[in-house]
Amino acid sequence: MFVNPVGFSYKNILHTHSHIALLGWVYSAIVVLLYQLFIRKKYRNRKKFCKIFIATQITIIGMFITFPIQGYALFSIIFSTLFLLCSYWFAYFFIRKTDIKLKNSNSYKLAKTGLYYLILSSVGPWSLGIIMTKLGASSPWYKNAIYFYLHFQYNGWITVIILACFLYLLEKSNISLSKNLFKKFSVFLHISIIFTFFISVLWMKPTSFIYGLAVGGSILQIIAFGILLKFTQISWKHLKKSFSKFQKQLLFILGFIFLAKIIMQLLGSFPNFANSMALDREIVIGYLHWNFLGIGTFGLLFFLQYFKMIKLKQLETYIFLLAFILTEALLFYKGLILQIGGNLFSSYFLYLFLASCVFLLATGIIFIRNLRH
Repeated sequence: MFVNPVGFSYKNILHTHSHIALLGWVYSAIVVLLYQLFIRKKYRNRKKFCKIFIATQITIIGMFITFPIQGYALFSIIFSTLFLLCSYWFAYFFIRKTDIKLKNSNSYKLAKTGLYYLILSSVGPWSLGIIMTKLGASSPWYKNAIYFYLHFQYNGWITVIILACFLYLLEKSNISLSKNLFKKFSVFLHISIIFTFFISVLWMKPTSFIYGLAVGGSILQIIAFGILLKFTQISWKHLKKSFSKFQKQLLFILGFIFLAKIIMQLLGSFPNFANSMALDREIVIGYLHWNFLGIGTFGLLFFLQYFKMIKLKQLETYIFLLAFILTEALLFYKGLILQIGGNLFSSYFLYLFLASCVFLLATGIIFIRNLRH
C-alpha cells in the first residue's frame, strides 16, 4: 500500500494482519501442539477437541472477512469476543484432560501457567469497550490496554508455552530440572513477566519506581534464561543425541533470538532508551515482530518439526530466516533514522515490500510441502 495504493483501508488490513497472524497461526499451532504433547490417546476425547478447534477457526475466518471490510466494528468485535470464549474453552479442556501422569511434570506446570497468561491477556480486549465508552480512544488507558494484551501474549503466553515445550522435550530425554531449580527458575520467570509489563507504560514517563520495576523485571528474566541455559549446557552431551544437525541449528537460532530479545528488553527499560524508543512506531513494530516472528514462529517451527507434526526442510527455514533478518533490519533502520532526524533512502518501502514477499515464498514452500505429505 505504501508502494502503490490498492484501494483498501490500510488500517483495516493492518488489524486483519495482526489478528490472523497471532490467532490464526500462533494460537492455532500452540493449541494443537499442547493437545498432541500433553493429552495422551486414552484421554484425548478427539471429538471434543475437534469441536473446540473448528469453533475457533470459524471465529478466525469471521475476523478474516470482517476486519478488512469494517475494521473494529460490530461484526469483527463479535467474532473477536467469540474467539476469547473459545480460548477459555480450550484452557478448561486442557487442564481437565491432561494425562494424569504428566500433571506433576515441570513442563505441564509451566504450560498451565502459560494458559493463565493467555486468559490474563484477554483483560486488555475486554476493557477496550469500557475505555472507549467512558474515556475515548485518545485516552492513554486505551493504548495501555492494547499493550497489556500484547505483553501477556508475547512475554507471557507464547514465551511460557515455548519454554514448557522445551522442558517437555528434556523430560522425554529423561532430563528434568530438580524441584528446587525449577522453583527458582519459575519464580524469576513469572515475576519478570509481571514486572516487564511496566516497560509498556514507560511512554507515559511515570515515576522512578515504575522504571525500577521495569529494570528489575528485565534483569530477572535474564537470570531465569541463564538458569535454563546453564542447565541445558550441563545436559547437552546427553541431549544432543536426540537432535539432528538441522534441529541443532534451529535451536541455536531460537536461543540467539531469545537472548537478543531480553537484551533489547533490558535496554528499553532504562529512561534514556525508553523515552526515545517508546514513541518510535518502527522500533515498537520491529520489537513486536522480533517476538512474534522470531520467538513465536521459530519456536513453533522447531517443536512442530521435532515432534514430526510438520515437514520442514532447511531450504524454506533459511528463506524464512532471510525474510526475518531483512524486514527487522529495515524496520529498525527506519526507527533509528527517525531518531537522528535523517532521511530514508528513496526506495525504502519498495525494499520492505520485496523483503515481505520473501516471507510469502518461505511459507508457500512450507504449505505446499505439507499438503503433499
